[in-house]
This record gives sequence, C-alpha cells and structure tokens, in this order.
Amino acid sequence: MVYYTQVHLLFFLLKKEKVFFATVSLLWMLSLNVSAQTTDIDSAYNELAPHTSQLDSNEQIVKESIRGKVAPKNHRQWQQLYQHISEVAEKKENLTAALKYYKLATEIKDSLQTHENQKLTQKLKKSTAQENSPQQKADNQNELILQKKLRNVFIYFFIVILLIAFFLYRTNRQKAKANKRLLEQNLAMIRQREKIIHTQKELEKNNRLLELHNYEIKLKNDEIQEQNQDVKDSIEYAQRIQSALLPSSEKLNDIIRESFVLLKPKDIVSGDFYWVYQEEEKIILAAIDCTGHGVPGAFMSLIAKQLLDDIVIQQKIMQPADILNQLHEKIRNSLNQAESDNKDGMDMTLCLIDTVHKKVTFAGAYNPMIVIQNDDLNVIKGDSFPIGGWHFQGSDRAFRQIEVALNPDQDTMIYLYSDGYQDQFGGGDDRKFMKSRFRKLLQTIHQKPLKQQKEILNQTIEDWKGKHPQVDDILVIGLKLNAKGDFI
Repeated sequence: MVYYTQVHLLFFLLKKEKVFFATVSLLWMLSLNVSAQTTDIDSAYNELAPHTSQLDSNEQIVKESIRGKVAPKNHRQWQQLYQHISEVAEKKENLTAALKYYKLATEIKDSLQTHENQKLTQKLKKSTAQENSPQQKADNQNELILQKKLRNVFIYFFIVILLIAFFLYRTNRQKAKANKRLLEQNLAMIRQREKIIHTQKELEKNNRLLELHNYEIKLKNDEIQEQNQDVKDSIEYAQRIQSALLPSSEKLNDIIRESFVLLKPKDIVSGDFYWVYQEEEKIILAAIDCTGHGVPGAFMSLIAKQLLDDIVIQQKIMQPADILNQLHEKIRNSLNQAESDNKDGMDMTLCLIDTVHKKVTFAGAYNPMIVIQNDDLNVIKGDSFPIGGWHFQGSDRAFRQIEVALNPDQDTMIYLYSDGYQDQFGGGDDRKFMKSRFRKLLQTIHQKPLKQQKEILNQTIEDWKGKHPQVDDILVIGLKLNAKGDFI
C-alpha cells in the first residue's frame, strides 16, 4: 500500500508541474524501498541459511545475492528475485517462506501491472483532451489536409509512374516488334541474297554450258555451212550443166521473134523447163513441169529433154498426142515404174505450130494452153492425167490433140505455163494467186509488147509474194503469132 501511495503522489506532482517536489518524492521512495528490501533480504537469508548448502548451481545465484546483500536495480528485478526465493523455499520444503515471498513477488507484479495500466489510462486521457482542443482540431485538420495532399501527391506520382511504365512498356514493345520485323527483313534479305547467289551460280553454270553448246553449234554450223557451200557449189555447177543442155530464151527468140520466157526457179536448179525444136515450117514448143523442184526436178528435166530429143529429133514423131504417148511410155521404162514404187512424172503443154497450114495443134497432160484472139481468151484444156507416174485410171495413157486456126486479120497470143504462178501464196492475207486472177492479168496485158508483158508478170508475182517464200518453180511462155507467118 505504501508503494501505491508513493506512485500516486509522484504522478500528482508531475501533473502539477512540481518538478522539485516530484524529485524529492522520488528519492524518498527509493530510500524506503531499499531499506525495506534490505530487511527482506536479511530475513530471507536468515530463513534460508540452514538450507543454502543444498542449493544447486542455478540456485547458487540466489544464495550469492542473499549473502552479499546485493540490492536489485528495479522493481522487475525485485519481483524476479522474490519469485526465485519462493521457488527455492518450496523445493526445500520451507512452505512458510515460499508463501511469503510468493506473495511479495505477486504484489510487485500487480503493482507494476497497475502502474502500467494507469500510465496507459493517463496517456489515453491526455490524447483525448488534446484531440478535443481547438488547436488540436486545427492540427488534426491540417494533418488531414496534409495527409490528403500527400495522398494526392502519391496518387499523382503513382499515375505518373504508371504512365511512364506504360510508355516504356509500349516503347519497348514497339521496339521489340520493330526489331523483330527488322530481324525478319534481315533474314529475308539473307535468304534472298543466298537465292540470288545460288541463281547467279546456276546462271554462270548455264552460261558456261551455253557457251560450250554455242561453240558446238558454231562448229556444227561451220561444218553445215561448209557442206551447204559444197552442195550449193555442186547445185550451181548442176545449174550450169542444165542451162547448157536446155534451150535458152535467146534460142526461142531466134525461132519465134515475138516471144518471151519467164522462168523463176524456186531453188538454183529448176524442175520447170521449156523445149523447142524447128524442122522446116513446123515448130514444136513444150512447157514442162517435172515432179518436185530443185535437184530432183532438175534430174527429171534432163531425162525429159533427152527423151524428147529421141522421140522428135531421132524418131521424127511430130504430132503432139503421139509425142506425149511415147514420152509417157519411155518415162515409165526409164524409171522402171512397172516394177517399183516410183511415181515420178511430169505435167506439160505441147503445141505444134504449122506456118504453112496456119494452125496450132495442142496436146496437154494436166496443163492447158491459153489462146487470145480478137480480145477473146480461150482456155484449151489438156487431158486429166500426167506423163509417167501413177494415176487412178491405170498406167495406160491415150492423149488427144486439138487444132486451133490462126486469125488471118489479127495477131494471136498463145501462153504456155506451169502451175507455179497461180499457186503462189501472198497478197497480204496468205492466199493463192489463183487461175482466175492469172487469166485476167493475161487478158489485160496481151496487147502490150512481149518484153513489157514479161516485166509486168514478173513484178506482179513479186509484189503478190511479198515476204512469203516461193512455193514452186514458175514458168510462163508467151508467143505472138499471125496468119502471115512472118513471126519466124
């Protein structure tokens, strides 16, 4: 009880701000407590002295504290000391001392607890009083305002941090996407570059192969050109032989003054040719179209020329139909067509001009003869089978002949020709020149001089042909005859 009174007195003096008196009271409290506790130590020592020899190592501390009369420094230590003494006394079966010091330890513990509760109560009262004062309210209000400002600052700062973080995240994400795109582009460029390098290597390889191939082609072309040149030289030589064996245009002009020959071989040598022979007042003239053109046609032309020489000049056969019949048999025999599959032959127009009887006798194998008298154009058709070769009527031929009387008052134009002129493609739309257009052209020019007729025919077919290749040999023969017989 004395302890509680001392504590209340000390708090009262502190509350009234009596510092000097509070200090004196505190010293007085300490002196009383030390005196009482010293007495308690002596009493505890006297009671426990007979039993100290039996204390263990931990209890020896209490023993030394009692013997030396060392005073603890605060109430908490006193409480612990009394607690230890009570426990030692209980172990030594000194129950009276154990109960006594247990009570003392409990009183100090309760006193300390009460003191702490009072201090907490005073602190709460003081805090409540301060909070209810106007100054405290103002302070509280200021503190709330400050806290609100701090909160707002924190919010703004947090928002700014979030915005910065979002901006950085977005920037980094865009950079990452850009880097990814750049990486993909770089990879694509690398792949493209590798592809280009591979393509270049392939091109270089192909170029080398192409150069080698071109070199081989050049060698072959050189060889072919050399062979072609040899063939061309041979053909040109053959053309000279053919020209030497066949009659020239000058020979026809020597026999018939008013005449022309338009001969345009498709190749160097020709399968078309003409043959002329004069015996006294009779002239035999033939326009012959051998099978094929070029070298094969040229061979056939030489065979036909040799056979005509034999039939007309040697055997003296002068009638056109008989000449064609003999020529057919000799062609079949010369080419052994009865025992082989050779079908070569020729189409031809042959006429006998009789200056004494003023007439022209005609026989034809497929090809016709055109006669223009008094501006009338007449087509004298030949037979519908060739000389030599194959025909659906069989191998036997019986050619017929037709006589045409010369006009006593006007000149007569006679045209012998092969099918090469009328079969030529061209005209801008890839069409044949055709028979009708050819006959109309002859009808138009028949009164012109023979030399001019030849030039017109040649220029017309060249213009018609244009860039188209010539498809066959071309042969056109023109004769101007009269009943007076002065054309020879």
